[in-house]
Amino acid sequence: MATQYRATLNVGCMKQHVCLNCGAVFSYSLNRQVNAAAAEKASAATMAEAAALKALEEGIEHHLCPHCGFMQPDMVAAVRRERFLSGIWLALIMVVVALLLGWPQWVTYSTSAWIATGGVGLGFAFSMWGVRFNPNRGMMAGQRKSAERVRRRELSCDMPGDASSVREEFGQLTSEHFTGLSMIGVGLLAVAAPLCLPSLNSWSMNASYSAVIGPGDSATIYFDQELQSIKGMWQGTVSTSATVDDDRAQTLNVRAQTQNSYWGDTISGKGLANQSNKMFATVTIPEDATLAGKSINLTLEANVVFPLKDIHGFIEQRGTFLHQQTLKLSSIYSGRNYWRAWFFGQVLAIVLCLLGGMMLMKSAARLAERANPAVTLAADHESD
Repeated sequence: MATQYRATLNVGCMKQHVCLNCGAVFSYSLNRQVNAAAAEKASAATMAEAAALKALEEGIEHHLCPHCGFMQPDMVAAVRRERFLSGIWLALIMVVVALLLGWPQWVTYSTSAWIATGGVGLGFAFSMWGVRFNPNRGMMAGQRKSAERVRRRELSCDMPGDASSVREEFGQLTSEHFTGLSMIGVGLLAVAAPLCLPSLNSWSMNASYSAVIGPGDSATIYFDQELQSIKGMWQGTVSTSATVDDDRAQTLNVRAQTQNSYWGDTISGKGLANQSNKMFATVTIPEDATLAGKSINLTLEANVVFPLKDIHGFIEQRGTFLHQQTLKLSSIYSGRNYWRAWFFGQVLAIVLCLLGGMMLMKSAARLAERANPAVTLAADHESD
């Protein structure tokens, strides 16, 4: 393994601002620590120095003007940017996690929707928190705070200004704020759709995947019984018996199947062991609109073959698994519509959160451009 040389620099400088509100000049000490790694010691040091210069040039602290108590637009923008980024990353991570948990049916679609809704809701709250940040609403309090920092020598008023005018327009809701928040809000509605549609459409919920089933839909039903096999593999057939609850004489041709694994004469891989998995079957309800709103008494019988590990490798075992369940059917194709609302709602939320976040970040960038450029004064550094 190649040697990695690391360089650490503790750098500092004086940062000077000209207040956009009153014209006062004030300064403060800015300190940063930067790290770099490279295959050569000289390269690591060069990279650390470049990163240090960038950190000092771009870095600012959040100080109020010691003369009028005004926070500069680039400082306000920096705080907003942090909150926007935190909210959008939180929303995106939770929606992706919800999608990854729901797709392989590790959690129900409603649980997945709750996770995604919580994530996008928090993202919207963080974004609104960022939009609402405006310390210039109370500049008298800002003057007192900055005066205390001057007294503690954390801040220096290099030249007084004229505080006869007060600017508070930086707290207004811009079109970019409105657009960004609206996009994230629509994303919130999209991920919450699977939680609302069953009530709005009078859909019944079942212990299956998906929980909503209608005529013409397919759904996966998990048995109460578990099967132990190598890598969770098995193959077999499923026979069904189904009757309509309000008409015991009416039988239905419900098709069902289970997984069809293939293992051949040998099974290879590291750490082969028996795994416990619940038996399941995917059932398809006949495409008959008259079944909507009715209950089906379903009996499933799975006859399967599966590989079971033993001291000589594996042996093939046979087993029969029985499961009975009553399914309450909703309107025709309601199951696929429920699944579409879950899947496309979460995909749409990811897209809208990204676009909304970009709009909010753009608003912060525009705000920062309105500030007087900060000046970086003499710098010093210590290295390791």
